[in-house]
Amino acid sequence: MKSAITSTLLTFATGAVAGFEALEHLGANSPWFPGRCQGPDVNRISSDVPAKCTVDQAFYVIRHGSRYPDPGAYKEWTDLYKKLQSANYTARGDLSFMRSWKPVLGYPGQQVAMLSPGGYRELYTLGTELRFRYPEFYEYGQPFLLWANDYQRTIDSARLFARGFLGPNSSLADINVITSSQSSAVGNSLATSDSCPSFKDTSGSGYTQAWDAEYLPRVIQRLNKLIDGGFTLNETDVPKLPYLCGFETQITGRRSPWCNVFEEREILDYEYRQDLRYYYGTGPGAGNNASVQLPILQGIVDVLSRGPGVTAKRANGSESSLPSLLVAFTHDNQINELASIIGVFDKQSPLSTTKRDNNRASTVFTHFWQDTDAMA
Repeated sequence: MKSAITSTLLTFATGAVAGFEALEHLGANSPWFPGRCQGPDVNRISSDVPAKCTVDQAFYVIRHGSRYPDPGAYKEWTDLYKKLQSANYTARGDLSFMRSWKPVLGYPGQQVAMLSPGGYRELYTLGTELRFRYPEFYEYGQPFLLWANDYQRTIDSARLFARGFLGPNSSLADINVITSSQSSAVGNSLATSDSCPSFKDTSGSGYTQAWDAEYLPRVIQRLNKLIDGGFTLNETDVPKLPYLCGFETQITGRRSPWCNVFEEREILDYEYRQDLRYYYGTGPGAGNNASVQLPILQGIVDVLSRGPGVTAKRANGSESSLPSLLVAFTHDNQINELASIIGVFDKQSPLSTTKRDNNRASTVFTHFWQDTDAMA
């Protein structure tokens, strides 16, 4: 049976403890949680294979694994550290650790924007999970083609995934790096927006600021009651703290103390902010932004429509049959665009900036971008 090419499986896995878990509600700042086989079923399309049918192809578009902060975010961390160290204050309760806190990167020059150890584990685990899910899809001794756009963390993600999927045969992985600046890659790029001069990701600007004005003041007020002396947290500081919760946890493998700072309502409000960022930045609320993924979608449809055995050029220029499991690595915004253009969020009304929509289909956003994958 041909793989369904009009549906998307959003794979969000979690090993969360019982009760509310802040780490599951941080959007792209959360780690990936192995364990679940799929995320929320937005369109009520079952992922079960119909009786008497088999799957003969699958195409996964996957975000790179968890990483260290990018240069801009790391500067925010170090600026916060300097601010915390230069003031005279005493913090109590869940903020009592604040005076001794410092950024967790030991070698920022080599680590910034690269995959973290948490990302290594995620990718290896995902590779083994898909090997178990599709045991018949790998032919021993044959090259295994993968794709990645031209960023070191996506290329490294493909390599680490291959180690999990291929095991000792990982040297057979053949990673095709797609560079969007090449004229031949216009219809073949995994980040087509890079080649579109009129494309602009606003990061939901205006919408996120309006929501910040709604929810941040009460959070700031509560946290500052835990601080005595000449220091206060402000509207610039507080949004960085859930970010630190997610990143520090997946970087170190230990739960960040920042995860214990926020109440459930506050984390859910932060999660909603992430939804606003993606919905109005590169999702269905961003006009025609998602249309940049049409070439990618068409390529996926063409490959799956032609069925197993399609040939393609390898990295060395020779031709080879495509594997039955096709895997491509890119970034969260590209997956957001792809999910939007195939209609995952078509029934979602525009998100409000004054009241959290707890029934929104786009709640999937914050589970979708946690280093998840879309499968056609």
